[in-house]
Amino acid sequence: MKIKSSDISVVIQGSIEPIPLKKCVDSILKHLPDCEIILSTWEGSQANITFPLNKIILNTDPGAKPISSGGALNNTNRQIVSTINGVNEASRPYTLKFRSDCVLNGVGFIEAFGKYTTRSSEHKLFQEKIVAPRYASRIETAKRPYLFHPADIALFGLTTDIKRLFDIDLVTQQEFEWAKNCTNPSTKAALMERDLLCKWVPEQHIFIKALVKGGFKINLEHAAESTPQLATLSQKLLINNYIIIPECEFGLLHQKDKLRLQVQSDIITCYSKSQYEYLYRLFFDSTAPRQKWSSEIYGQTALDFKIVEGLLKHSKRTRLYAATSGMYGHKFLAEAAITLFWIFKFTLHCAALLLKKQPKKHRQPIKNENSNIQR
Repeated sequence: MKIKSSDISVVIQGSIEPIPLKKCVDSILKHLPDCEIILSTWEGSQANITFPLNKIILNTDPGAKPISSGGALNNTNRQIVSTINGVNEASRPYTLKFRSDCVLNGVGFIEAFGKYTTRSSEHKLFQEKIVAPRYASRIETAKRPYLFHPADIALFGLTTDIKRLFDIDLVTQQEFEWAKNCTNPSTKAALMERDLLCKWVPEQHIFIKALVKGGFKINLEHAAESTPQLATLSQKLLINNYIIIPECEFGLLHQKDKLRLQVQSDIITCYSKSQYEYLYRLFFDSTAPRQKWSSEIYGQTALDFKIVEGLLKHSKRTRLYAATSGMYGHKFLAEAAITLFWIFKFTLHCAALLLKKQPKKHRQPIKNENSNIQR
């Protein structure tokens, strides 16, 4: 069934500023002219709204707490309150959850919805998969992984599924200050190493609470915890309940320069389409169409994050030192040598994967010329 714009409610949630909000609404109306637009923001918002909106919801601000010692705020409760109250007012079968500081430049999320249909009932939370952008759907094999961490900047799916994701308990005071009150030394050290005060970061809290409410048992003690078993479970639950596509394919653009820079510097820790499709075939549908061999090899190799991270990190340093200390500086030569090492390791890894893909040659039975017996 083709999804029309008249089938979609768009919930714009969070704090608002007049100019970014107008750009956001204009972009939505350009690509989804018949959609229902619901603005879910805070009481006392000063924006002078003169453009068309179907509904405006003014919520009581639940407030925010510091997420780190640096002063950044943990807005998890704000996102939950503004999203669920907006989605509760949605009257269309599909909902696009969107931030007011983003703009829409396409409807690729509609085209992606309904793909990758083979699913496991054991790992199924939503009726249909929710479409999410690549940033910040975190890879479980990153050097500093965050498990159960799908993106939440923009989401598209059945209204009932978006509601299921956000109809959850708010973060408690104890969870906000988990590191401060923690008595387990290793847990406290792991959180402080990442400068985290809370039990889980916002994306983790939302997905884990929804999973637990849906009957899943998730034993993730804190945001930084990772074991092979938990990482595999996280991969299966993400792939089975989300479709992760690049922002450009989703149709998502960020208005804030700070967020754009953050995406560029941090995108390597997030799922690429190749990685998503590789794990989809690995866990759920081995008969799914394969990508071209180069994309498939990249998808598998990039999941071995140490190789990719080493290659990118040292090649970036090589370019930096070439620009600052010259082609014969000792720092440049050292980084260039390390980069060559990682290129060699990357090549070996790709070669090993290619060899695994070669079909085994079965020896043909040999006929005895003097009999019908094969040997």
